[in-house]
Amino acid sequence: MLITSVAALAMGVALSGAFSRSSDSLLHTKIIQLAQGYSEEIQSRRYDENTPPGGVPPCSSGGPACGALGPDGETRVEFDDVDDYDGLSESPPRDSLDQPMTGYDGFTVDVSVVYASTAQVTAWGLDAVTDAKVITVTVTTPDGNARAFPVVRGNF
Repeated sequence: MLITSVAALAMGVALSGAFSRSSDSLLHTKIIQLAQGYSEEIQSRRYDENTPPGGVPPCSSGGPACGALGPDGETRVEFDDVDDYDGLSESPPRDSLDQPMTGYDGFTVDVSVVYASTAQVTAWGLDAVTDAKVITVTVTTPDGNARAFPVVRGNF
């Protein structure tokens, strides 16, 4: 009887640890889904307000000038270029039609879009800072943990 009780206790402790960690994987999955969804939506837009569809010619000092970062007076559903998303903060997260996403209560998504730094221009062999934008999607969980997911969008 004593041996069975000790074995049952050990099994209970092991299972409780496994159950508590199973919610972690669901949380990580949701974080990645949000970051990937926002990143794909943003990257599907034009590089810049002054870049024509198809990206040719790209905005530059030799062609049409690149516009200022940030929304150009558009609402969320009208965002048409990458940097329109700069400063976007949504809680709960919303889809591209500006509808709240179900199952993500308590999550927050923040987006930052900046031109490549001088060091990045040099490291990546670019001609100018306007040749690339760094998009960072930061997902914050209901418990306050934040994860940043940076991607680079080239001016082409």
